[in-house]
Amino acid sequence: MSTGCGSSSSSVPKSKYVITANAEDDTLSSFSRDTTTGALTPVAVMAAGSNPTGLVQHPNGKFVYSMNVDDWDNTSSASIDTWELNASGALSHLANTRVVGMALNAVISPNGRYLYVTDQNDYELHSFKINTTTGALTEQPFSPTYEYEAHSIAMHPSGKFFYVGTENNQIHGHVITNDGNYTGTPNTPYAATGANNWLAITPNGDYLYTVDATGNEIKGFSVNEKTGEITLMAGFPVTTTGSGMKSCAVTPNGKYFYVTTKSDASVNAYNVESNGSLTYIDTYASGGHPKSVAVDSKSTSLYVANYDDNNVSAFEIGATGALTPISKYAVGVGPKMLITAH
Repeated sequence: MSTGCGSSSSSVPKSKYVITANAEDDTLSSFSRDTTTGALTPVAVMAAGSNPTGLVQHPNGKFVYSMNVDDWDNTSSASIDTWELNASGALSHLANTRVVGMALNAVISPNGRYLYVTDQNDYELHSFKINTTTGALTEQPFSPTYEYEAHSIAMHPSGKFFYVGTENNQIHGHVITNDGNYTGTPNTPYAATGANNWLAITPNGDYLYTVDATGNEIKGFSVNEKTGEITLMAGFPVTTTGSGMKSCAVTPNGKYFYVTTKSDASVNAYNVESNGSLTYIDTYASGGHPKSVAVDSKSTSLYVANYDDNNVSAFEIGATGALTPISKYAVGVGPKMLITAH
């Protein structure tokens, strides 16, 4: 999948699929992707758990996990669905794992052994060990850490650190230990901007960006590659043309940064400079309440899930980072998350 945390090279698998989590009708929509043009073809619609909001693909490409916020009869518990990704792009359901709390978003360590899930209800993080052969999840016996309304989560490309954005203007840094447990990075938590609805990390691991779900500010941090500590960079915050930023992504080639804004139903595009600063390119119309943005592994196409319009906008990424519309594609009701997959 693309989260802006991998580099583009001939060894990176092409993104052959796009998958959305549709929260209002409890489905997942899958598409096959033309790796030359970026155009999508509908493949299947799968019944998921209640209110699916998060998606993540395993590094081996075999499994996809969807986070269901209101599953298990709404008894203060959620769940994670494990799916097998078939060659056609359809998903076959393998298992459902209970999570006490509210499973919202997740990341997987680059070695494929651990999955970390944010819990916005109980202010916790959950850690699971992954069976890389079957995709089965086993919750780790670690005491969850307290993180107020943990929402967004991003894995450092080194696999040594991950970061969590919370609703109370903070970013929490974590160092992953050999058994999948985690400790805090130096001086964590770090002051951020507003409700940190999404985080993105450059493919070289040098910079981390966070966007404000209620306002119009982007903050950029440098990352200490040895300790994981982050430091706010000069020149930030950067303001966007609209407000209510719901998602952001750095392209896997590290050149561009994109963020969606609710107030003007658009995508703001930026160049990522060598020092981590952002230079504005332009703003592009997307659709009503753009909730999630993702880029293919070769940095040629960008996709946006439009929550109010029940569709996905596809764009071609030009040589300068400019976006050209490809088409729009219908999905289930209320798409909250979108990923590209290989």
